[in-house]
Amino acid sequence: MDRIIVLADDFTGATDVASAFADTGRKVRTWTSAEAINVESSDYKADVDVEVVALKSRSCLPDAAIELMSNSLKRLGYKRGFDQIYFKYCSTFDSTPRGNIGPCLDFLVDVTGDDLPVVVPAFPDNYRTQYCGYLFVSGKLLSETHMADHPITPMRDSSIIRLLGNQSHRSCELLRLEDLRRGALLKRFEQKPNAGASLVIDAITNSDIKIIAESVSQRALVSGGSALAQWYPKIGESTRVVAEALTDDDRLILVGSRSEMTRKQLSYYDSHQGQRMIEIDPGNSIEAEISRLGKEIQIARSQGRGTAPIVGRPVVFRGDQGESETSRKIETVLSKLAVQFQKSGGKQLIVAGGETSGAILQSLGVIFLEIGQNIAPGVSWSKAHLQSGEEMTIALKSGNFGDEKFFVESWSVLK
Repeated sequence: MDRIIVLADDFTGATDVASAFADTGRKVRTWTSAEAINVESSDYKADVDVEVVALKSRSCLPDAAIELMSNSLKRLGYKRGFDQIYFKYCSTFDSTPRGNIGPCLDFLVDVTGDDLPVVVPAFPDNYRTQYCGYLFVSGKLLSETHMADHPITPMRDSSIIRLLGNQSHRSCELLRLEDLRRGALLKRFEQKPNAGASLVIDAITNSDIKIIAESVSQRALVSGGSALAQWYPKIGESTRVVAEALTDDDRLILVGSRSEMTRKQLSYYDSHQGQRMIEIDPGNSIEAEISRLGKEIQIARSQGRGTAPIVGRPVVFRGDQGESETSRKIETVLSKLAVQFQKSGGKQLIVAGGETSGAILQSLGVIFLEIGQNIAPGVSWSKAHLQSGEEMTIALKSGNFGDEKFFVESWSVLK
């Protein structure tokens, strides 16, 4: 394949998979939307090996997610038989019974002509593993973790075979761990495919992922988490750029995630840096919150103690509005605060939460990202290129990624 086109279902996932490909020596560019792609621009350079498109599609209805994918492929000039499509979704397979992972995979099969697409959500470095078709997180069945009560995509079934089978027009075929390690994957590709089958592959270690990655790196269609990209055959040294450290008062942390790990990270930051989270009050108007929180951020930045002010959503909603409306309101507040921060000279930003990351990048007018230094498995600093011509140093963190020291130690990576 001449080029890899990655269609990622959220923004943290896009930087995650882009980081993995950069470490294999491939030159990577990460677009923040299909609309941001402009191959006709005089600034466009076609000398990249991997084009990643961050699609805010995880919670979309299937038709809307497919339209985003279709637009991205058209804008990038996808060529069947020459370009590989890598459909990147979360390692916890975040998806409702109606989709949209299954419908999107069906669509991409039609686009590529690949009659036996692989399905590999496992990410061993972040303790996501699959055995006998069941997905585990830190040794627990997915349905027995916090993901069972996720507000957008509650995961109450751990069987990838059932989850995907309920969404897709295709049948699901399992390649068990023991068979993978005996070399059955390449043999399976050599056989005549089952009519309309997707191949769900077990993996519990990086050695398993490496076997799969080496076997699928030249196939027309790949789907899964970012771990596969990490183990594609290397073609050179890492292509990460250097994201620069700036002054302490140029820092801000915006938290849209309510995950268990993010709460631990906030608690650790509070106890070690003395910087408590400035919590959004969803009962106030957007304008009132922007004014109040903007003043608090300004005060915290002026103290110059080397800590970053944190603004985050409440763990429990306090407003009278419905959850979805409140979520949109909080997302709007965080996005407007990011713009206010950038216009006041702020240059370094950490965003926690996939949905929040997408909203903030779009509000800032980020066109594309270059991957910088690694912080934790699945999380890196990025150099963000804005429509205004300015740059920012941004880290996008999926809610459950990173250890409890993440908000404290991320900045030292820049130094």
